[in-house]
Amino acid sequence: MVEWTMAELMQHPEVMKKVQEELTEVVGIDNSIEESHLPKLRYLDAVVKETMRLHPALPLLVPRCPSQSTIFGGYTIPKGARIMLNVWPFIGILSFGTILWNFYLKELDLSDKFGIVIKKLKPLVVIPTPRLYNSELY
Repeated sequence: MVEWTMAELMQHPEVMKKVQEELTEVVGIDNSIEESHLPKLRYLDAVVKETMRLHPALPLLVPRCPSQSTIFGGYTIPKGARIMLNVWPFIGILSFGTILWNFYLKELDLSDKFGIVIKKLKPLVVIPTPRLYNSELY
């Protein structure tokens, strides 16, 4: 998903600019992006979710069965229950934010190939150009 999101943003520079403007507003020009910034990065979150819609990956991991009953998040999970984990919430928005905060990116090929998951036909090749003036932030 990181590769697809970066590729989509490079194809839509106006969206990348808006994400970078949001990052500047939320993070500030002389700071490093941190996990505490993520709830305020709503446009970046929307971009990631739209990329997932356009290029869906497998959303679920292999089912799990707990060996004993347990309480998780206030819910009782009985021993032997079939648990399906949705991996989409674990996608690293912080990774995207950090990359977009630090660099301008260029890449053009968005062709894909179908399989169990939809992959890019050609690997993503990115030319990062430093975006920030303070080299200590890298």
